Amino acid sequence: MNLENKLSIVLPTFNRINNLKISLETYLKTKRQDVIFLIVDDCSTDGTYEYLKDLSKVDIRIKIFRQEKNKHINGNSLDGFKKVTTPYAMWLSDDDIMIGDYIDECIKVFEKIPSVGIVHNRCNQTNKNALEKFNLYKGGEEAMRRIFSQGSAFPGLAYRMSC
Repeated sequence: MNLENKLSIVLPTFNRINNLKISLETYLKTKRQDVIFLIVDDCSTDGTYEYLKDLSKVDIRIKIFRQEKNKHINGNSLDGFKKVTTPYAMWLSDDDIMIGDYIDECIKVFEKIPSVGIVHNRCNQTNKNALEKFNLYKGGEEAMRRIFSQGSAFPGLAYRMSC
């Protein structure tokens, strides 16, 4: 079945192979086959790139890019977002876990409510067993202000790229 991809997941990583193995296992459990995992390796030296190459042979949703020089988290993330060609994008971290199918839920929100520009997961890093409902914000300055006032929990942000 040839599906048109709806969401790109930008996942920057650098020398975090042990964390990445745990994170990716939870992310790849999404039932969505119409997503792409754009994993941008920032010149890892711990076997991360080799691990990702092997994993991409098993799961065709994984696309790997390797930086020619270390760009650190901001440059690495930006380069990942420059590769997005889908209507929706999400930033995930190489050291978080996902409970449930948040990826699917974000796509459903975007499809159901065309005015939503950003979905934020409000992840709770102090209690990984706590599930919190995510908030819906319209696009624009108010959404950005409210999201960035949440603290440093930016992984999990999902964007409507046209906004």
